[in-house]
Amino acid sequence: MESILASAIANYQQIAVFVGSFFFGESVIITLSVLGKSIGLTFGRIFIMALLGTVLADLTWFKFGDVLLKDIKLIDRWNERVSKEYSPLVKRITRHGPVLSLLYIKFLYGTRVLTILYLSSVKVSIRKFLIFDTIGTIAWLSVIVGFSWSLGASAKSVIREIQDVAYLILIAIAILIAFRIFSKWMQTRLRQK
Repeated sequence: MESILASAIANYQQIAVFVGSFFFGESVIITLSVLGKSIGLTFGRIFIMALLGTVLADLTWFKFGDVLLKDIKLIDRWNERVSKEYSPLVKRITRHGPVLSLLYIKFLYGTRVLTILYLSSVKVSIRKFLIFDTIGTIAWLSVIVGFSWSLGASAKSVIREIQDVAYLILIAIAILIAFRIFSKWMQTRLRQK
């Protein structure tokens, strides 16, 4: 199974990063960044394709979030739930302006889609959304891909004799867990203020 997955990623590098970042977000981006050198991906390819996949996914949520909620007749329940449960969190996240929140929501796990749906519902222009979302995504990817790539490169030099991809996958999972713990900690801090 590992060789099939590694072969598919090696043969379809850019597509794997793009599709993975579009559908699965940081889980795939971190994993492929850690594994990057060992499977022939370059830092630039990972960064650009992850940027395109993430921004396109965000744009999809922005453009079709309201439509999807209305189509499945959940918009009223969604508005009630947001106003009761998420309103304090959304207000805190967007307190410096709804569009500026796009610069840092990527770092707060679990708030991205909620904030994007909120921005869509308050009728932020698509141009403004794309500009700030792209800037926020570039900042986020710089940290995530940079750190994961560096860790993967370091780990590869340390375990050069072993040549076992399983260790690199374990490192990717550890980074993902650390990222989620940090995000939860940030959310807790925001809720306390």
